[in-house]
Amino acid sequence: MDSSQKVWEQVLQLLAAGKTPTAEQLASLSEEETVLLESLQRDHLIPAALAHLSALDETRDWEVLQAHMPPAQHTISWRRVIRYAAAIVIPLALAGGTWLAYQQRSGKPAPIAALPPVDHQRATLVLADGSEVALNGQAGRTLQQAGASVSKEDSTTLVYKPENSATPQTAYNKLIVPRGAEYSLVLADGTSIKVNAASSLRYPVRFDGQSRREIFLESGEVYLDVAPVAAQPFVVHTGKVTVEVLGTGFNINTYTPDVQTTLVSGKIKVSAGNQPPVIMQPGQQAVFNSRTGTLTNNEADITLYTAWKDGWMIFDNERLEDVMQHLGRWYDYDVQFSEEKLKNTHFGGKLRKYQDITDVLAVIKRTGKLQFRITGKTIYVSE
Repeated sequence: MDSSQKVWEQVLQLLAAGKTPTAEQLASLSEEETVLLESLQRDHLIPAALAHLSALDETRDWEVLQAHMPPAQHTISWRRVIRYAAAIVIPLALAGGTWLAYQQRSGKPAPIAALPPVDHQRATLVLADGSEVALNGQAGRTLQQAGASVSKEDSTTLVYKPENSATPQTAYNKLIVPRGAEYSLVLADGTSIKVNAASSLRYPVRFDGQSRREIFLESGEVYLDVAPVAAQPFVVHTGKVTVEVLGTGFNINTYTPDVQTTLVSGKIKVSAGNQPPVIMQPGQQAVFNSRTGTLTNNEADITLYTAWKDGWMIFDNERLEDVMQHLGRWYDYDVQFSEEKLKNTHFGGKLRKYQDITDVLAVIKRTGKLQFRITGKTIYVSE
């Protein structure tokens, strides 16, 4: 087995096992190998490809493949891809199987398949007793818990409503939103919260009998419209920053070491470490730098920091590394750069969050000399 075939088979085996090949392995593949690999992967035929490796008959399978291809296809890129695969002793049965399997399903030649869509409407609810409820699919489910009813009113919103109860203790639930998704929550006091991807929020099922309404953003990003209850200040704890409000709309982002609190309306007080608290006005952003322990408050374009809740991604001349981290979190992909210098390429633009990832990458690609390749759940960025 020569080295090129060995790497090819290693990549197939890793993908079949649900693992991600290394950047070095993928970089060693030729363009033709990469095209063939992506076709097999997108048609979900990686396991079948491995099975064909044990039954190699190149001449027979090439003849079978030709018999099922339209004449024009004999001379275009697909034939070059398959002939190259044969040249490195990758069985033509593998490529023929890909083509024939697609023809059997659709009755037409196989195009490069689109990537499977990301399910953005999912989350996990962890109840006070530790049990978990998967939140996906349609509305309709309701459960009773610690003096409150919890209902799934639509595909992405969980609503709490207090009920008459003598429940002596406060029960806390946790909403976990994975990468590639987002979810909405209405607390028992009427406060609405939009929870971004890769976030975890812990909160009480009701606020009766408490002097303060306290919730805990354990990770990620949220946007809150806090219901005004003068007798019960609303407090958000992040572990690094504490935000106290009476009634307002604001955003908290803890994805990076710089915790950002952006105020849209109302008035809030932000405290962090030993720093003097800052009183914020609408249009301001407080930033706590956990590396230096400093807390600052400055004017900000709030649209840049809250557009996500309205279905937009806005980048204002941002580093490509930061842009790709954002995309990776939203579309549930890891990102690898072929060269460090590419991370400092800058990009600006306004994109719909629900566009296909390939469409988003095409827009970014047009702004500079960049190439993107998706293999498995990893985006590879190169010149």
